[in-house]
Amino acid sequence: MLLYSKGLNMIAAETAELTSPVDALLVLSRNLNPDDTLSKTVQTRTEIAVHYAAHRLVNRVVVFSGGASWRHEMQNLQSRSGGEAMLDYTQELLEEYPPVDVDFLVEKDSISTVENMVNSKPLFDLSISDSLGIVSDELHFLYNRPLFIARKVFPGVIVEPIAFAETYTQGAQREELRNTLATKAALLGVEAGNDRAIMRRQRNLEKVNKLVMAGFAKLDRGRDYVNDFE
Repeated sequence: MLLYSKGLNMIAAETAELTSPVDALLVLSRNLNPDDTLSKTVQTRTEIAVHYAAHRLVNRVVVFSGGASWRHEMQNLQSRSGGEAMLDYTQELLEEYPPVDVDFLVEKDSISTVENMVNSKPLFDLSISDSLGIVSDELHFLYNRPLFIARKVFPGVIVEPIAFAETYTQGAQREELRNTLATKAALLGVEAGNDRAIMRRQRNLEKVNKLVMAGFAKLDRGRDYVNDFE
């Protein structure tokens, strides 16, 4: 039984058809394993997306977004992007379902969550009040970083988090906090929907990251600071 959470509520995959469908689904990739295979985390994200599509919980399109990691690109170890690997796995999973009337597309150039959103945007053709589900893991949504970015990139679109529970270390939690603080600081004041400005700010994230974290070493104070940006 596949368990995952939609928003804050854990639900079983078999009962997912009781929830409301979304117009589109964005599935965020992560680095592939060194041997070019999907990690368990990315497998689960893909399985959730296919389950949603097969149970008519996606109206139009599923986009798998993610490029090769810089590490694998440098070492020429990765023959396909994360998005492409997820699509390959999707084709295997779909053999277990009746025909699915949803488009499965790939965005293969992104190496960050901001890039995932901006580069995938043309594939969706979403309008105001359309709904977009974002599939990732619990840690990624811990401080609402994907939702903050999505609301900048997709103004007026209803964004729904779809996160599965996953164990993570305190170090990983701090890293996600650091990324969230840097992202919110970098994009603060950028007009929603201005993709060019968003990408320009994205290129300065590492510099902003160091400045933001210099004064917020403690996790609790950092969490308060995240809320200041809401």
